[in-house]
Amino acid sequence: MCKPGSFRRTATVCEPCAIGTFQNKWEKTFCKPCPVGKTTLAAGAKNQRHCVSISQ
Repeated sequence: MCKPGSFRRTATVCEPCAIGTFQNKWEKTFCKPCPVGKTTLAAGAKNQRHCVSISQ
């Protein structure tokens, strides 16, 4: 099962969400983008709170 912070690439492969995206739910096939002007500091973000202002 693909956990939060990752997405299902294929039936058997989970990958971490890329920098600038997050996923807060299990077993999703995509990651959600951070709001405009924000990004994450690392791959695998589990919720939108990990999105920080780009100027930080």
